[in-house]
Amino acid sequence: MTPKSTTLNIKPIPARARCRSGETIEHVAGRFTSSHAPLFVFDEEDTFEGLLSAKNILFKRRCNPKTSLNNHLIHPPQLRPDSSTHEVLSAMKSAELYALPIFDEGSNILGIVRLKDIVKTLLKNDVVASKLYETIDSPSVITLCEGATVGDAFKKFTKHNISRLIIVNHKGAAKGIVTKRDIISLFLTTANKQRFSSKNQPKTSSFDVEQMKRTDEPLSRFVSPLTSTFDEEMSMGSSINKLLSSPYNAIVLIDKTKKPKSVVSMNTIAKAALNITKKVPEFNVIMSHLPQKLYHSQIDAVHEQLYKLAVHINKQHVVQVMRLSAKESLSPKQKLNIIEVTLRVTTDDKTFVAAEKDRDFMKAIGGVVREIKTQLQHQTKRSPRRNSSWKNKK
Repeated sequence: MTPKSTTLNIKPIPARARCRSGETIEHVAGRFTSSHAPLFVFDEEDTFEGLLSAKNILFKRRCNPKTSLNNHLIHPPQLRPDSSTHEVLSAMKSAELYALPIFDEGSNILGIVRLKDIVKTLLKNDVVASKLYETIDSPSVITLCEGATVGDAFKKFTKHNISRLIIVNHKGAAKGIVTKRDIISLFLTTANKQRFSSKNQPKTSSFDVEQMKRTDEPLSRFVSPLTSTFDEEMSMGSSINKLLSSPYNAIVLIDKTKKPKSVVSMNTIAKAALNITKKVPEFNVIMSHLPQKLYHSQIDAVHEQLYKLAVHINKQHVVQVMRLSAKESLSPKQKLNIIEVTLRVTTDDKTFVAAEKDRDFMKAIGGVVREIKTQLQHQTKRSPRRNSSWKNKK
């Protein structure tokens, strides 16, 4: 059994991102909002045909703008509303896209799921959030000097497999930014010229010559001001929250001299999230009737203990739900006498239940966790160990 997904935030396909399969690349080039945002291609009967990726048609295939969309479609996996977060992130990595369609059982599109929405959901889990902040890399910035050409940028985009370049002056201070999206229309539209070479001329299309001329265009025409820069001392958590609330796929961290130091991008976040969701079990935690005088640090400690217990159980089962409840017993003078904590863990094929009484809530938590582990150990001795589907996914 596959671990259940956290609820996917399925949204409708934006009208701008819908295309007809009979259109050509140059007709839709202006609709790309980023190199990681696909266009969704449908036939005349509104049947989904596939996805169109700007990165794929320009930086991988160098497609002729006059060709039909049908020749360059990506066919995404049939993700469902109950697909696991890890499955969705893995599909996004393979397609190099930050939005993918979600299908029903009849292979009809229900809507799309976006990377930013997935990350926002993951961050609601304190344990996952802390691990995400710890594991995200902030790669060094790839820069290009003022005065460069579109061709210079194209070469760097291709060499480093990146989506943006920071434009700097002779002192290394950030002056602007250019993305793959900014130069897409330049390459994916054509001038009204004869397309192929004339008789007795070398067999080179005028399209190729036209492309060569376009690489000589000054890059300054496509550079945008840096509106998403932040101090390099900003914490990773704050950086990610700033990025998620922005319309961009990356933010640049700069020092006091305006020199770019690192980039926090959706790409690096996606890689970390993919790794974490492969290792972190996805399950629901329901906590009720907890003591009112708990500190936030104590609640965090409870989450951490439940997470570690789930990882332990998932070596043999697939945790679905953990229900934790507490009942306070008061003395005649209304003073706390004892706390009874009950933990019920429901897996794909078994339920574990433990209860513990103690005057100290955290000691009682430790007691039910140990009891569940003991039950699991006894079960292991009685029956052969099996490999769960979650473990196989690791």
